[in-house]
Amino acid sequence: MYIEKLYIRDFGGTKDREYSFKNGINIVEGQNESGKSTLAAFIKFIFYGFSDKAERTRYYTWGTKSASGTVTVVVDSKKYRIEREYIENSGDKTSIIDLDSNTPVFEGHSPEDVFLGVSADVFAHTAYIGQASGGYINGSKVSSSIENILFSADENIDTEKALKRLDAARVLLQHKKGKGGKIYELTCKRDEFIRRLDEAKQKNSAIIEKEGTLRETKASIIQNMEKLEAKKDLLNYYEAAKKYRTYKSYKGLKKKVAELETVIEALKKSYTYEGFFPNQDYIDQIETLSNEAKRLEETANELNRELEHQRNKSQSFFEASAFIEKVNELGGIDEVVHRFKAIKKRKTAFSVCSAIMFVLGILLGVSTYFSLTYIPSVSLYLGAVALVMLILGVVFIIASSRQKINENEFLALLDMDTKEDFNTAVSGFVSNENTLSIFNSRINDLEEKYQSVSAKLREKESALMAQALRFGKHSAQEAVKKAKEVIRLVADNSAEMEKYILARDSLKSQAEGIDPTELKIILDGRPYTEDSFDKKEVEDAQREKDFYTKSTEHLKQKEAELERDLAVLMATAEPPTKLGDSINSLTTEIERLTKKNEAYLLAYEKLSQASNNLRAGITPTLAANAGKLLGIFTNERYTTIGIGKDLEMSYETEGKLHKIDYMSAGTKDLAYYSLRISLISTLFKKQLPPVIFDESFARLDDKRMDNMFGALSELSSNGIQLLVFTSQKRDAERIKLANIDAEHIII
Repeated sequence: MYIEKLYIRDFGGTKDREYSFKNGINIVEGQNESGKSTLAAFIKFIFYGFSDKAERTRYYTWGTKSASGTVTVVVDSKKYRIEREYIENSGDKTSIIDLDSNTPVFEGHSPEDVFLGVSADVFAHTAYIGQASGGYINGSKVSSSIENILFSADENIDTEKALKRLDAARVLLQHKKGKGGKIYELTCKRDEFIRRLDEAKQKNSAIIEKEGTLRETKASIIQNMEKLEAKKDLLNYYEAAKKYRTYKSYKGLKKKVAELETVIEALKKSYTYEGFFPNQDYIDQIETLSNEAKRLEETANELNRELEHQRNKSQSFFEASAFIEKVNELGGIDEVVHRFKAIKKRKTAFSVCSAIMFVLGILLGVSTYFSLTYIPSVSLYLGAVALVMLILGVVFIIASSRQKINENEFLALLDMDTKEDFNTAVSGFVSNENTLSIFNSRINDLEEKYQSVSAKLREKESALMAQALRFGKHSAQEAVKKAKEVIRLVADNSAEMEKYILARDSLKSQAEGIDPTELKIILDGRPYTEDSFDKKEVEDAQREKDFYTKSTEHLKQKEAELERDLAVLMATAEPPTKLGDSINSLTTEIERLTKKNEAYLLAYEKLSQASNNLRAGITPTLAANAGKLLGIFTNERYTTIGIGKDLEMSYETEGKLHKIDYMSAGTKDLAYYSLRISLISTLFKKQLPPVIFDESFARLDDKRMDNMFGALSELSSNGIQLLVFTSQKRDAERIKLANIDAEHIII
């Protein structure tokens, strides 16, 4: 199988790129960060998809969070196009197109299953050689895959897991100490069946004994029935007469019940209003509503009385209320007191000033009189001043009178007559204001409650009217009265009917199975009334009948007890034959599982031995092939390689065995390349894959690179496609100098 071409739609930042390859060696050259590793990773993505979130995040395109493209492969001269697309949150979609018919094929299968047949881990550790990694291998993973593929041609069938499953299956059958497992459980079950068989044998003996007693009891019952048969005609006639009387009584009672039902239905129809017929619930609803309305009305009246009482009480605070209201209109009590005190202060001040002016005027007037005699010039001046003082005294008296008027007007504004009334009102202002506030709050609360209760009362009255209208009445009292009357009429008739129903039902079980036609045949026109029989004859027959009937009942009771005991015994007593068969079946199954357990033990032993032998057998082949290739790569310097259980490598030189880590970096790379190529032919059973080298030869000198290309040329002639991704021109130059045919692609 080889890749003919590939197309990258979008992958790891690369978009809309197409490359073609040949079946052989392909040198893909490009500078660092040119996309070589992305191209190599794309090939792995097409076959295997993304292995984990880190790889997915690294290679999908961030803008669309997707990765997609196609690869065209040639397999046995047939061409297929593998299409793969990953979209974040939508998942991975793949398809394989047969290019001859251009139709999808291998639906439901992945490209790795169809073309390669190995897991991504095995592919990555063999055919996909990363950047200058030396191709180191996770030996435990690849080693396990080698073993599985060689065993079963399927790497997913794990021999180690198979061994564990064999051991688990063996443990399920029988634990190592024998105290568990299916065989142990079946053995315990068989022992339980043996115990139950002994118990069943004992119970079956009791069954046989009771069956004999039951047969004797049934025979006695038959004898009694034969004796009763002797009185058949008289007893039949008597019984038929009794049954016919019962039948006639039952029919009469049914008729009476039907008549009363008709009466009740007529009453209900007559008193049904627009499809509604009252019942006790209806009456209870109205009475409940009435009681609630009555309680609400009483509450409303009580609240109204309390409200009137509070309002009357608040009237006693009318004057205080008027004073408080005016005070609040004038700015509050502090402002009113302040204004009143200011008027008083101005009045007092003007009075004092007036008195002073008058005293000074009088004193100056006296001085003027005496000065006329001694100092005439001064007397004129003093007389003028005295006159001014007297005038000012008059002015201050007028001003004081004006303040008195202001005081009276202020008191009149507050509806006060005297200063004492004002002082009294002021001293009780706070107390009166608080008391009045409490009264007003109480009145408001009572008014709200009264309105709420009144609203509820109206709702109840409306509900009562609605209930009354349901029955076509105009008041609840009328509706209740009529409903009680109707219900009583229906109840009386129903009670009467109930008596007849009880009497009817007491006869129902006897009468319903009676066929009157058959009874008339037995009676044959004879009377069926009780006074029409010869009592002595009937009593004798009845006594005999009672005797044999009781005897028969006793025997039947005994029969029932025996049958019940037998049923219990038969229900609990298992059939010995069936238990014996179960014991034999369990014994057979124990023997079969014992042989199966022995087979599991043998298979486990043989598979373990085969696994060890297989590892021991394949390792020399891998070592020989890898050694042969390493000899070519190193000019026959190293030709012997040792390979351990988990593909750990060693080499021999100068008669000594060394770990591979002792080699130089370039030689160690060559050794691992040899092992990888040897593994490819071992593991890839369906098709040999393209082998990818991504910057893998950087540590090789020219000579070793020439040897490497020589070996790769030989591999390509065997049908293996090789894709060498490099940033060095040296790779293409060396392969050209070696005259090796190779495709040179520059990206």
